[in-house]
Order: sequence, then structure tokens, then C-alpha cells
Amino acid sequence: MRVYEELDLPKIPGYLTIKEAAQILGISGNRVYTYIEEGRLPAVRSGHAIMIAKQDVYNFKPGNLGRPRQRNPAWRKALDTNKFIVKRITVRLYPGQEERLQEKLDEIWQNKEHIFPGSTFRYVARSQTRPGRIEIELLWRVCHLPDDAELTKQLEAFRQQLADVLDWQTAQYETSETLLHT
Repeated sequence: MRVYEELDLPKIPGYLTIKEAAQILGISGNRVYTYIEEGRLPAVRSGHAIMIAKQDVYNFKPGNLGRPRQRNPAWRKALDTNKFIVKRITVRLYPGQEERLQEKLDEIWQNKEHIFPGSTFRYVARSQTRPGRIEIELLWRVCHLPDDAELTKQLEAFRQQLADVLDWQTAQYETSETLLHT
């Protein structure tokens, strides 16, 4: 059954292959099959292929991955040589562009684009308290923060890729320095 997944099948609007769903969810194709077999992820058969509605993939919640922490890490005091710099951007999502934003973010993820070299973490999140707002957070250790010209260039490329779904005229930028961290 799984050998058919590798065939070059035509695209069905609104549906994804097992491989595409696995890429979006960040899991293996075998895990997608398991979720389907368990009835946790709805799917349909189209000829020899199993297809999953795109919306079902985006709405899927796999549950806890890994085992829960037994102990939370203690706070650490940020030393001058080990401080983190946080760049936070809040921007308005153009109305009706939620699905297109997700497609663009999937593309960025799949192509490993906009990794902001030297960054410790990168988040793109949908605000739960301010509907229609997207929050972007980037964090670097102070010693790995790129110079202003390089960071400006990286951010501009990121803005350009998302220009048709995010209203950059509304963007608010904030830079913070850590005092305590885990």
C-alpha cells in the first residue's frame, strides 16, 4: 500500500499526500499512516493513493510528543557575555489570508529559508489575544547577533516573501535583552 505514495500522482485541490502531510506536520510518513489507522487523522482513498484534506492536516493536534519533563530547568542569570537579544515583530495579517500565510510558512520550512544565521530560536505565531496579528520572535546570543546591515538584509528578504499576506506598514518592532532565562 505505501509504495503508491511515491508515484507521481496529480494534485487534488484541497488535499495532500501522505508525504506532504508528513512534511507539514514535521513527522514521518509512517507516523501519518499510524494516525490514520488509529482514526485520529481522517483520510480518503483516491485510486491507489491515500489523500488527506489540507484543513485536517492544519487542524491536527498530535498530542504530547516525547515524555513530559520531570523537572523544569532553574532560572539562570544572564551574564554580560551570555545575554540573549530578542527581536520581536508584531504585524497585521491581511484579511482572508490565513490559509495563504500557512502555505508560505510551509514553503519557508520545506525550503529551509530565512533561518537567520546564528539565531537560537525563531517563532512565527498567531496572536490569541489580538485577532489578525502575527508575532515573529527571533533570539540570538549577543555574541552571535549579526551586524545591523546583515540583519536588515535578512529581515527584508523575509518581509518580501510574506509581503502579500502580511501588512508590513503596520509592523511594530521591539528589541529586548534578557535578564533571566532558562
